[in-house]
Amino acid sequence: QKSLFNVLKAISLALPEMGYCQGLNFIAASFILYLNDEDAFFAMLCILRNYGLEKYHKDPAKILEVTFILDKLIQDKASSLHAHLKRIGVDPIMYAQDWFMTVFTSTLHFNLVVRIIDAMLSEGMKILYRAALAILIRSQPALMAARNNEAAIGLIKRYKETDDDGFMETAFKINLSRKELQKYEAEYAASLRK
Repeated sequence: QKSLFNVLKAISLALPEMGYCQGLNFIAASFILYLNDEDAFFAMLCILRNYGLEKYHKDPAKILEVTFILDKLIQDKASSLHAHLKRIGVDPIMYAQDWFMTVFTSTLHFNLVVRIIDAMLSEGMKILYRAALAILIRSQPALMAARNNEAAIGLIKRYKETDDDGFMETAFKINLSRKELQKYEAEYAASLRK
């Protein structure tokens, strides 16, 4: 606990405009298991600044951009699931906020989170979208059977993965480019100007 306190305190001092954010404790704890306090601090600082997570913790309203993009990606990559979720009133803002704010540490088990963070260091935010889509795609049969939004959101929030390799294979099979993400970021920005 002292290590966790030290790392989170150092982050709040290094990024005073962000301060302490509750979702960071999950990410910091993941780093502390492998690194000493100082290295965990620098790893946290790196992913916050260099991989775009800082903006979501500084301004939680920015998470709306992420859920907008995720919604567009679900529509593109799993259109029948997207149509069903829309029909029963399920929107990504209802379930995906924690995924992105905590880099899935509050949802997936530790070994899988480590693999996602490792992939994040090479491909950035793209892996977070891939992981989100993998959860939905791997849950698709159950989600398609859900008759209302409570049932669907419950399934999504209770998602448990037992096949790490299968999960990562599903995630990496999703064809996703930075150009696609940039296109949807631009669409989101345009929607704010309307």
